[in-house]
Amino acid sequence: MKELTKQWIISILGVIVASFSIVMSIKANFGLNAYNGLLGNLAEATGWTMGIFSWTTGFIFILFNMIVSKKKKFNWSALIVSLMFGSFIDFFYVLLAGDVTYQSIVLRLTVFLSMIVLAGMGISLLIFSGIISPVEEYQFAIKKLFKTSIATAKVYSDLSFLVAAVAVSLLTHNGLGLINVGTIVVTLTTGRIIGMTLDLLNNKKRLQVRA
Repeated sequence: MKELTKQWIISILGVIVASFSIVMSIKANFGLNAYNGLLGNLAEATGWTMGIFSWTTGFIFILFNMIVSKKKKFNWSALIVSLMFGSFIDFFYVLLAGDVTYQSIVLRLTVFLSMIVLAGMGISLLIFSGIISPVEEYQFAIKKLFKTSIATAKVYSDLSFLVAAVAVSLLTHNGLGLINVGTIVVTLTTGRIIGMTLDLLNNKKRLQVRA
């Protein structure tokens, strides 16, 4: 019970950090990663919030993996993660609405790059907690469906998010929406940041076990 509580505390902290970085990245206006870009473009197209689409896509991903993997149990913890992500994104979006704007491109770029690091740290905490996210559920389903590695499944999932995000925005005449040059930067760098942060967290955990 104590270990489970610790897992959820770490995962909640990770979700808060990552959600904050997403909203700040929107304000920097250099683009989001493919999945968050999809959520943002859907929100812009419909007038609904990113949180609503985080909840709905999360549910669909979990259900999709449940069907593909022929699971009998629905992953409720992954859905809770989706609900937390959506709620915190909407919370920070409202909290910072109109209060934080960036006119200087240097300041925008500084914020954007800082948020990439912060997002990587937030995602690392969520992974470190051991609680599966809906996006991971989707990647597991792709892995099973195409009989490929998880690394390749992640590439496929990112491509599907990118195509969907661009399609939604073009169909609603919003250009590329929240997909921008920064999307490429985020895609190429976030994985490395996550890897480095997880190495630090795992090393610290091993030292604690030895002590």
